[in-house]
Amino acid sequence: MGLRRGAGSWPMGYTYLEMKPSVIRRYLKSSQSGGTVLIVSIVALCLAAAVAGGVAIWASAGQEKSPPPDVKVDRYEPAERLPRAMTPEPSAPATSAPAPQPASFDTSLAMSHVAYLSQSIGDREQGTAGESAAALYVQGQLSSYGYAVAAQSVPIPVTGRTTQNITAVLPGTQRPGRTVVLGAHIDTKGGPGANDNATGVGVLLELARVLKINMRQVPTVEFAFFGGEEIASGGSPDQHHWGSQHFLDSLPPEERQQLAGMISVDMVGAGDRFYVNSMGLSRQTLRDMILTLGSARGMTCRQDPGWSDHEPFERAGIPSAWLEYTGGNPYHEPTDVFASVDQSHVATAGSLLQEFFESYLTGERTDQL
Repeated sequence: MGLRRGAGSWPMGYTYLEMKPSVIRRYLKSSQSGGTVLIVSIVALCLAAAVAGGVAIWASAGQEKSPPPDVKVDRYEPAERLPRAMTPEPSAPATSAPAPQPASFDTSLAMSHVAYLSQSIGDREQGTAGESAAALYVQGQLSSYGYAVAAQSVPIPVTGRTTQNITAVLPGTQRPGRTVVLGAHIDTKGGPGANDNATGVGVLLELARVLKINMRQVPTVEFAFFGGEEIASGGSPDQHHWGSQHFLDSLPPEERQQLAGMISVDMVGAGDRFYVNSMGLSRQTLRDMILTLGSARGMTCRQDPGWSDHEPFERAGIPSAWLEYTGGNPYHEPTDVFASVDQSHVATAGSLLQEFFESYLTGERTDQL
């Protein structure tokens, strides 16, 4: 329905849909008498248009539009799951970097030390160039592992020569004020000393490496590579253990008081019997602990007269033990060569000592020493 023309009607030539706001304002200004009627009419028309549009939208909302008869429509059916190529991979939860695996005793590395000492250096009689070369080798290996290394000069009165001890300290994680000395002698007698005692040195060097990496030892461990363990040339049977005796005698009273025990690793590469030895002169706590752990590996115990570097410590009342394979093994002979070493024995001794220091020797057991 259109508006009539005349007073209050639209201007000539316009419909209500075509009129711009400026036209409406001019018209209202010129038609004062019909202004009110016009405003009311505009509002009414707008409301009517809005209502009509809403009804039309409502009426068509429920009707589905039909495509032309010649158009084919594929209806969308939701898939149960997306094809794998389209499925987004679930994001991995944020995690911290995995903890590094603990180091284990590596028999091949221990045997490489045995080979170098017995083949590349050979005879290492105390106070000779061979023994000095071996001591320098040990010092270099310990330094490469990150240790602060000390060298201690040791006089041999019988021969007038000088030997040396090489030491390195690994602080304890729970009982740093208690120290276990882990020792092996460098020197030889009568041959290249593959079994006696390149095997002990090789085991200690490899233990020094893995224990420092893992840092699981409860007490402080002092690695001591002794010179002059064998009987000096021209000396009596009791003139030996020069390096270990000097080490003990040189300790200040407070450090000596901190000693919880001493383990000597001497000849662990040949033989058919695995022993933990003790002189029976001090508390047997350390020996018994090692035996408890080693019995599953065929270890037994025996009393010895003091044939290794544990002797000075045990005579001083410090719990001590000597790990040894024996029975048909060559020593103090030219036949004590690398080929005579059974690497499975080296592995047994090394893994036993790693387990002892990293698992068995707890804080409570350390306090019992």
